[in-house]
Amino acid sequence: MQALDAIGNKNAPVGSSEWCVSMHRQAMSHIDDAKTRVSWMRLDLKLIRDKQYFAKLKDKAGNVFADWADYCQYPRPWGLGFSVEVADAIIAEDDGNKLITTIKEEVAAQRMATVEPLAKHGAPSASERMERVDKLDDVKFRGADEMGGGNSADYLAARIKRDRPDIAEAVERGEYRSIRQAAIAAGIVKQNTPLDTLRRAWRKASEEERAQFRDEIDTPIMDRQYA
Repeated sequence: MQALDAIGNKNAPVGSSEWCVSMHRQAMSHIDDAKTRVSWMRLDLKLIRDKQYFAKLKDKAGNVFADWADYCQYPRPWGLGFSVEVADAIIAEDDGNKLITTIKEEVAAQRMATVEPLAKHGAPSASERMERVDKLDDVKFRGADEMGGGNSADYLAARIKRDRPDIAEAVERGEYRSIRQAAIAAGIVKQNTPLDTLRRAWRKASEEERAQFRDEIDTPIMDRQYA
C-alpha cells in the first residue's frame, strides 16, 4: 500500500519511483488552488502522461495504475482525483494564463451540453439502484467523480438535466467546476459527514477495536495516549 505521507524526492533519478511520487505531489498540490494557471501544471501532466510515469505510482491497494485515465480519476492522494478530460484539456491548452478552474468549468459545460436527459419513466436502472447502496468505502469507486455507473459524470449530468434543468443550464453557463459539484447542489449526490465516516468505520471495526474505542472516548482528553 502506498503510504499517505509519501512525498517522494525531486532530486532522485528521473523516472524513479521516488521522483514520480514527487511529480505527482507537485501536480496534486495545484489542483484545488483557485489561482492555479495552466502553465503551472501543463508540463508536469504532459510528462507524467507521455512518459507513462503514472505506472510507477500505486493506488490504495498497492496496485500500479493501469493507464492514464485510471491515474487521473483515482481519488487523492493516490491519484489526481479529477477527470481525464480535464487533464487532457490542461495539456492541450495554449493559453498558459488560463485558470485550471476555467478548464474544469468548460469541460463540465461541454459534457452537460451534449448529454441527453435521463428517461423519466421505467424501473430503476442498475445505476440508480447503486446510488441506494451504502458506500462503505468511496475509494472502491475508481475515479470518484468520473467513474461508470451511478456516480459517472455522464449519468449525473443526464439526471441533473432531467430533474434540475435550472442547474443544468447553470453548468452550461460555466457556473460549476464539475458535474459532481452540480450534482451535490442538486441534491443527487450526498456528501459524507464526519458522522457518516465514524459510522462506516464502526461497522468495519472488530469487537476488540470497538472496545478499545469505547475505553478511549471514556478517558479524559488530557489523559489519552495515541501511538
